[in-house]
Amino acid sequence: MPAGLALREMFGKFREALWEDGMPALSKTAQLLRYFAQQYQAPSGVAGIPRKRLMKMAYLSDMLALEYLGEAITEYQYIRYTYGPYDEAIKDTIDEIVAAGMGEIRTVWDNEQRTIQLLARGVPAPFDFTPGQMEVMRYVVMNYLRMPMEELLRDVVYSSAPMTDAEMSKPLPMEVLRNRGTQKVGFELEAMLRAEQEIASGRFAADF
Repeated sequence: MPAGLALREMFGKFREALWEDGMPALSKTAQLLRYFAQQYQAPSGVAGIPRKRLMKMAYLSDMLALEYLGEAITEYQYIRYTYGPYDEAIKDTIDEIVAAGMGEIRTVWDNEQRTIQLLARGVPAPFDFTPGQMEVMRYVVMNYLRMPMEELLRDVVYSSAPMTDAEMSKPLPMEVLRNRGTQKVGFELEAMLRAEQEIASGRFAADF
């Protein structure tokens, strides 16, 4: 059995076990969206994160994860559209969050402009991100989560390598990013963060 398939089956059984214990489990892609929804609501606890912005947060997270971790966090297959990268599967991911009782969809109208938002709801859900993935997501929150949309699109999203290398309505070549950041800095982010955690927990003594 291929390693990837075995891991997916293992995670599927783990999710089923959580459901049996009364704790709804989410796919990692859904966890990522809910994480950004939680962070977006944090100051006021009222406003939901617009789906358009949520898609950009997932894209930027996958970009950085590919660059510095070698693998994307989500399972999205991005297509280049007028307002940036998009995957219709985000609708299913949001439905997964809502079905688990961990989110709510809100539709907001401003004159004739419709905005679909995701609000995080329910009890805090356990995340199963690696230290490197969490570091990437925190970076995205700090630098991009509340950046004005026009600036985010113009200065960050539209100028990113996958977007500039793709034709309209065509898949984005995300593979061009794989390990590019690791090669630039000369170390593996995941390994460094895990080593820091081990040092902090006292599992081994650092050689200074």
